[in-house]
Amino acid sequence: MELMDKLYLSLTCGNCRERYEVPVADIEMSQELLKHEGCPGDLPDEYPPLNWRDLLPEDDLQSLKKSWERIEADAAKANGFLVLHGAK
Repeated sequence: MELMDKLYLSLTCGNCRERYEVPVADIEMSQELLKHEGCPGDLPDEYPPLNWRDLLPEDDLQSLKKSWERIEADAAKANGFLVLHGAK
C-alpha cells in the first residue's frame, strides 16, 4: 500500500474558515517537481500545486515513507500486511 496516497493534511482556510485537505502525495510531488533542473517555477505561488512544497518538511516525509516501506516488508516476512483504518 502506498502510504502517501492515503494521508491528507487537513487545513483551515484563512479567509472562509472552511476546512480542506491536501493529499500528502501531492505535497511530495511538488517537492520533487522543484528538484528538476530548469524548472521555471521559481516562485512558490507561480504554479499553485508547487506552493504545497513547504506545508510539510521534505526530510520528514521521506523518513516516514522509508519507515513505512520497512514495516511493510517486515509484515510481509510474517506472512501479513498492514491495514490503515480511516480516522478523522
